[in-house]
Amino acid sequence: MIQRIQHLYLGILAIMAIIVSFSKTTVISIAGKGVINKTVMNGANLSYSRATFIKSTNQPDVIDFAMKSQYILWAIALWAIVTIFSFKNLKRQITFSSFNFAFILFLPIFVALDLFNYMDFFIDGAISFHMSAIFPIALLLLNFMATRHIVKDFNLLKSVNRMR
Repeated sequence: MIQRIQHLYLGILAIMAIIVSFSKTTVISIAGKGVINKTVMNGANLSYSRATFIKSTNQPDVIDFAMKSQYILWAIALWAIVTIFSFKNLKRQITFSSFNFAFILFLPIFVALDLFNYMDFFIDGAISFHMSAIFPIALLLLNFMATRHIVKDFNLLKSVNRMR
């Protein structure tokens, strides 16, 4: 049945992952002097989808690099949708939800990899994290609640089969 509460949690998770993967909300700010292609930069703002470098003239210069974290957010959304549509097999749904846990746990690792790639450009960079950096915790909680309800349904079906 597709109208279960876990599908609501997984749907919210997928929508949040897609929205954040295209948003320009700053996750990490780097303040400091850096040189990129012989241009002096005063800092950088990293989001889940792109990196914005700030020139010395305070005009942002947008570098259109697709961040690794954007790809992992797409994978999280895809696995949430696949989990929703595998509602006929609860064991498979639990397995897919576990894969989604792994992807969500890899998200901070990919953000750190992006940060380390861009920290090489800055000599004395000071890093500051913004409130949107706690976004993986929200994804983790939604996936945990969905998995918990899937396991409850699975245990309920097992107990009904025993009673037969």
